[in-house]
Amino acid sequence: MSKQALECRRMDVREIPACAKVVFDAFNSMAAKDGSTVIPEIKIVSDRLTEYANDTGIPGLLYGGFADGGLCAFMMLRKLGIDEEAWEISMLSVVPERQGEGLAGAMVDFALGEILAFKGVLAVCAVTEGNDRALELFARHGFESEASGVPVGESMNIWMLRRDMRNKMAADAAKAEAEADERQWAEELSGLHSSCESCSSCNAEDGTGNKD
Repeated sequence: MSKQALECRRMDVREIPACAKVVFDAFNSMAAKDGSTVIPEIKIVSDRLTEYANDTGIPGLLYGGFADGGLCAFMMLRKLGIDEEAWEISMLSVVPERQGEGLAGAMVDFALGEILAFKGVLAVCAVTEGNDRALELFARHGFESEASGVPVGESMNIWMLRRDMRNKMAADAAKAEAEADERQWAEELSGLHSSCESCSSCNAEDGTGNKD
């Protein structure tokens, strides 16, 4: 499935149960593969999402990804308290039966667009050490390692990743400028072509056939 097939939008608190199920299924599917700790019950995820969404200080913004009419991906964006221009992407999840279709990448693309819209200049995320697929995913989207092996428990370390959004802003500006130049050049060529056709028409009418 192409990234364009995924529709991403904000989710409200009434949709938290559906979001929690995506996270619950995705994380427990991964745990079954790598032996990490499972989430014992879906209520834990639902309560956590509710807590973040209702935070009056720095609320978590919940996003769902829809394909073929159903919710199949989820993520949360949250502004970091230490820096109003830094945003964290967290809980990125894709339901097990839709993994490997590029949906996670589409969600990250959407997240970067949202962060830019919020005037953010830094995107960050934390990835569990050993989750190579996630590390590769964020690396493809321009994230670089800030620190590795940061302990978060007796048996779990995480990679701290970051992407300077100013690089993306500069790249987007350069692309927009190039596209504008291309459109202007196409318009000038079109105008020149029209002018040449007009000259040819006039010469044909007066019988001169001159091309000068």
